[in-house]
Amino acid sequence: MAFWQTGSWKSPTVLTAHRTTIHSVHYFPNGKRMATGAGHVEAIKLWDLETLQEVLTLSAEGSQAFRKIRMSPNGNTLAAVSWDLEEHRLHVWHAPSFEEIHQAETAEE
Repeated sequence: MAFWQTGSWKSPTVLTAHRTTIHSVHYFPNGKRMATGAGHVEAIKLWDLETLQEVLTLSAEGSQAFRKIRMSPNGNTLAAVSWDLEEHRLHVWHAPSFEEIHQAETAEE
């Protein structure tokens, strides 16, 4: 995937992304992250837009193509619709808040 700076002739920045075709891109509400959607085990990739580095890969076995991705305004829930032949599936991933992580870690002790 390539990014061009608008208003200049600067060479594009190229991200090494999915091994398959990217079907969708979604910018997070805070403007600091981006999600790209492909399919199969590399269903969704999350990117840091300041460093242009991959942050995380989310898998979804059996899903052919993620064509719609949205992040909740609070940044804790990512939803994506996959188009599998004649069927559409909604996939939802929840990122726990720091409070939830702390509670889980203290419960394990």
